[in-house]
Amino acid sequence: MAFSYPLLLTDEARQNWQAALAVNPINNQLSIVKIGRPPILPAGLQAVSLLERLEAQKLEHFYWQGLRANNSEDTLDVLTISANADPALDPALTLSQTHADLGSSVTISATVRNLGRNPTGALTVNFFSGEPGSGTLIGSQAVAPLDFNAAQQASIQATAGNGKQPLYAEVVSVGGNANLQNDLATGDLGEMPAPFALGVIESPSYEDSLVVKWQPLDLPGIAGYRVLRGVQPGGPYELVGETTQTVFNDMPVGRGQSYYYVIQAFDGNGVLSAESNEVYTVLPPIAIYLPAVLKALP
Repeated sequence: MAFSYPLLLTDEARQNWQAALAVNPINNQLSIVKIGRPPILPAGLQAVSLLERLEAQKLEHFYWQGLRANNSEDTLDVLTISANADPALDPALTLSQTHADLGSSVTISATVRNLGRNPTGALTVNFFSGEPGSGTLIGSQAVAPLDFNAAQQASIQATAGNGKQPLYAEVVSVGGNANLQNDLATGDLGEMPAPFALGVIESPSYEDSLVVKWQPLDLPGIAGYRVLRGVQPGGPYELVGETTQTVFNDMPVGRGQSYYYVIQAFDGNGVLSAESNEVYTVLPPIAIYLPAVLKALP
């Protein structure tokens, strides 16, 4: 295997080996190699160099993600950069408002980058409403050619409606495009963030009851909150009640059992937020103390 740049590596047994830059002369791909190694090798274990490892594996390309030598705990991470242009979109669209009022104007933005070494041709970012592959075009913006690692934002204006409003964007290039799998970004105009659960405590007012509290969402159109409960971390959860408040009394609950809660917000169209962070507690058993009775001896 030939390299147009030297691999600056050693067999020194410590972490943070020097990163290496390599070019595969077969396909002209550029690779950045980083080695991770435990600070001290086990007794009697001989270090294995990168080049020895590659020779043993008989690799011909620079796709070495997560390789380990047979007798070493070294890890090998590689970032492969195509020689061609590779326009790509950041996976998530950016919205100027989350869960906006009906009829309000929202700015939808997509960030396009060139992940390839060669400059791109002229680019166009198309924005759609609907699910990927079956949406309706709602706007487009041209983007000038990008050099390696350059980025630019493309934005359009859209009008918020009701309910779920999935969106996506695609980047189209008149030049090369090494990877078509990173050309898509998605979002949802109707999406709501998750509430933040503050905690759960024993109720001071009701017997065998727990009080769950959370922060309200400062968004238009919030109709209420769902309280879900489980008996183990991470669920599964079951719905135990709904409320328009930010506090909920769950009763009756069993003593000595741990209970785990998450909260969801919902709007008038039935759109649900993601689940909140989990909070939990256990209602302690009731201790009963019996008086000591002394029996008189006859």
